Amino acid sequence: MRRVLIRLAIPPLLFFVIVETALVLWHYHAADRTRRTIEFLAVLIGAGTAIYSVLLGVHTTRGAAAGRFMERWNDPSFAETRKKLGQIIEKAKGGQPVDQSDRAAVVSA
Repeated sequence: MRRVLIRLAIPPLLFFVIVETALVLWHYHAADRTRRTIEFLAVLIGAGTAIYSVLLGVHTTRGAAAGRFMERWNDPSFAETRKKLGQIIEKAKGGQPVDQSDRAAVVSA
């Protein structure tokens, strides 16, 4: 018999909404002594959702910044600066000291 693997991708925020909904329903039907525990779980999951959303926003922002950097790096007008920077890196790899004038040439370009 052949095994078939089925992958189901649920977005994390949708997963958090489903879990929170289940906790609300459980809270509604639970006894009084367990409601505080359920509330605590809901708060923890809500905090996890907030942290995840913040980190997702940071990730998106970093990706956009990296894209803009690549656009600037590949711009033909930046070719001379890339060349100077490559020379400085090769100089540093060879163990030679990098002069202040070399650094200034790259920064001013």
